[in-house]
Amino acid sequence: MMKPQDIFSQPVWQGKFPGRLDKLIQRATDFKTHKEVTLNPLLGKMLQVYNFKDNPHQWKELDEFNEWFAPFVQKIWTNWNYKFDDWHEIRFKSWVNFSGKGCFSGEHTHGNDIMTMIFYLNKEANTGNLQVLNPNIFHWQNTPGCDSIWEDVPTSSGDVVVIPGWMLHRVERNNTEEERISLVINATVIIKEGY
Repeated sequence: MMKPQDIFSQPVWQGKFPGRLDKLIQRATDFKTHKEVTLNPLLGKMLQVYNFKDNPHQWKELDEFNEWFAPFVQKIWTNWNYKFDDWHEIRFKSWVNFSGKGCFSGEHTHGNDIMTMIFYLNKEANTGNLQVLNPNIFHWQNTPGCDSIWEDVPTSSGDVVVIPGWMLHRVERNNTEEERISLVINATVIIKEGY
């Protein structure tokens, strides 16, 4: 009997936050209208909203989520075989994406970041899936083709998806009247002050 050996890291991780979303959705909606935020329309008209003096991952409303998510960060980093030296430090930044009808997100990476976490606060059916480029494509020369080089990551409200910053990804068009809301947290390795 043949079976696959799970000896390589797994680049896509997914889970479901078991807590309430209503207060998080309200805080994110209020954040969009705050006078100090930057509204950045991305390729595909998705609206990125940020204020790096008020990072969403530091909101009190996210305390329960952060407590739930923290153990998974270590598990994922271990799976990805990340090593940190004494002179390394992890810096987080975050923002909220809003996608109304017709909005999508074009192909992109988060190349300076080691980890990208997408937390779907409001994600109903037909509002568009996250899609990741299959990294095996770069090794498919002289092999039979497949249907697509893009793989769907089906999600719904409360789902959390983690991918490495190098992974090319995009988000399908929202074909509904329902606004898709996602909170994104990126982790970057920096050199500690004094080194």
